[in-house]
Order: sequence, then structure tokens, then C-alpha cells
Amino acid sequence: MKQVVREWCEYRIHPENKNWTQIKREAWISSNLYGFSLAIQECGLASFKSSITKTMKGFEYILTRMQGEAPTKTLRETAKEATEKAKETALAAKEKAKDLASKTGPQKKPHYV
Repeated sequence: MKQVVREWCEYRIHPENKNWTQIKREAWISSNLYGFSLAIQECGLASFKSSITKTMKGFEYILTRMQGEAPTKTLRETAKEATEKAKETALAAKEKAKDLASKTGPQKKPHYV
């Protein structure tokens, strides 16, 4: 089984406010396993969403600290919240992947007697 994840991030100055940074993040997930590629892609997407949620929460926390502001939550609270959100997202994607796998899996030929 081969799964490929490619991520691309672009950081630029926000067009309306020069004090803001705008982030554009894209990811491509592909698989070459015949018949199950959609299900595998959904699992990959769930994993990516889980990781990116935690990454962005940590990123926001660090930026807040660097700017001298007091974060509204501790790093532990932020991480716990991100983990819970990521688990919910992963569970939903896993269920969708199971559904797709059951629809796209190998089909039995009708057996006539």
C-alpha cells in the first residue's frame, strides 16, 4: 500500500492589513491501491486533519507568547482541546472511509444456480 501526502504552505502579508500574516495551506493525499484508494485517502485526510489541528493550535499559542500577549489558555489546555477536536475529526473521517471501502471494495459476482 502506498500513500503519498504532499503539503504546501504559503505565508504572505494580508492584503487589507499589513500587520497580519495570511496563511494558505493545501494538501494532496493520493493512493494507488486499486479499489480502496478513496478509503485510504480518507484515512490519510483524517490523520492530516488531526496533525494540522494540533500544529495550528501550537502555532497560535507560540505567536501569542512571542507578541507579549497572555494566551487565554495554557499550552496544556490548548493541546488538550486540539487533541479532542482532532479525535472527533479522525473518527468522522474513519467512518466515512469505512463506508467508502464497503462501497468500492471487491464485488462478488452473482452466482446463478
